[in-house]
Amino acid sequence: MQEEIYKEALVYFKEDSGFDRLFNKLKEKFEIYEKELAGTVIIDNPTSKEKEALSGFMKKNYSKSKNIQIKVARFQERLDDTKFAGIKVKVLVEKYFNMRIITKKHKRQVKQEKQEDFFNQLLKSQEGKRSYKILKEVMEERNETFGILKMEYNLHKEIAKNALVNACMAINNLPNKKMSLPVFSAQILKNPHELDRTNITGRIFLSLLSKEQNMKKPRLIEELSEFYYNNNLLIDDLSNMVLCKNIIGKKEGKIHVGWKGFVDNNEPMQVTLLQLSNIDEVKLNLPYAIVVENPAVFSELSMLTRNIGLVCTYGQVKLSGLILLELLKKSGTQLYYSGDIDPEGIQIADRLKQRFKESITLFGFDEHTYIKNLSNVVLNKSRLKKLESISTQELKELADFLRFEERAAYEEKNIDAILKLASNLEN
Repeated sequence: MQEEIYKEALVYFKEDSGFDRLFNKLKEKFEIYEKELAGTVIIDNPTSKEKEALSGFMKKNYSKSKNIQIKVARFQERLDDTKFAGIKVKVLVEKYFNMRIITKKHKRQVKQEKQEDFFNQLLKSQEGKRSYKILKEVMEERNETFGILKMEYNLHKEIAKNALVNACMAINNLPNKKMSLPVFSAQILKNPHELDRTNITGRIFLSLLSKEQNMKKPRLIEELSEFYYNNNLLIDDLSNMVLCKNIIGKKEGKIHVGWKGFVDNNEPMQVTLLQLSNIDEVKLNLPYAIVVENPAVFSELSMLTRNIGLVCTYGQVKLSGLILLELLKKSGTQLYYSGDIDPEGIQIADRLKQRFKESITLFGFDEHTYIKNLSNVVLNKSRLKKLESISTQELKELADFLRFEERAAYEEKNIDAILKLASNLEN
């Protein structure tokens, strides 16, 4: 009998389009609030048809109203005063749209429960594996890494499920010797690009691995290269290279014959990240090495020196350069760094000084050298702004001269001074 009343009510309200907006507003209200009879719905700028329909049903004159406000409880009272008595507003609205109305809060709760259930099941599946401890900490701390996992899960639910499982599999099978990242990915996950940074699996893998090692997730390519290198994974292993001379590589105490051959022939050597992964220490004839920014300067030094260690970073220091410099530092070598005196060159010098501290001496980064080698290249404001990030005191003072002169000085004009330094060190 009650079902018949609902059918009759639906015919009444659906036949008159003047009720359409009211029911849409009621649906929106029930999607937000738990209490069925709480709140008010507002019909802005009602049409004449809406005014007529609502005035007739609500027994209130809305003919001159600029907006019509109807309390949900009052609408229920009007239903109870008609032949539709006994039916509920929310049930009527659900039948009107032929759908069950669930509050947004309830939807969020259901969604969160499904998400939690997935993470709990994943955690259980990783028991006894390396990834278990990471996932457990991430879930308990609800930290930034968990936020990243949730975001990926919410954006690409099914894809994220597979990606999380694959990321854990990669962590559980990290190589115990240096290996190309694409090769590792192909062996473990059957796809050489699965761990790329542009791939969801790669992003999750990086987040979890960073969390395990209590590090901020690397953002710059060189930071990423170094982070992966420290986990036996190589990216850009062939094009990532550094130029050097008079440096012999050793592995487990044995001299590498390839490196020694270049030294014996007084020839420079271009060393890739892959080659660096095959040595664990370096040997030099002298406890000094000059590190330069530009290949033209390196070329001059290479032709005119014989015993001193030389390194060329090609501008911004790549991972291969950092690894070689770390090996030189480990061997007790004192490093001397020379480069361009422009905002970018000072930034490079600053990063090296902050990293290698007393093991590196900045050469030519002073007012005298700057003024002597001034060029006609004008530095614009955007380049000069880079000087604001400098931390090393001696470079801060030099930065003040650059801001005043607004011109650059280049390493190539300082070759004679660098050669004199090399001669002094060799003698």
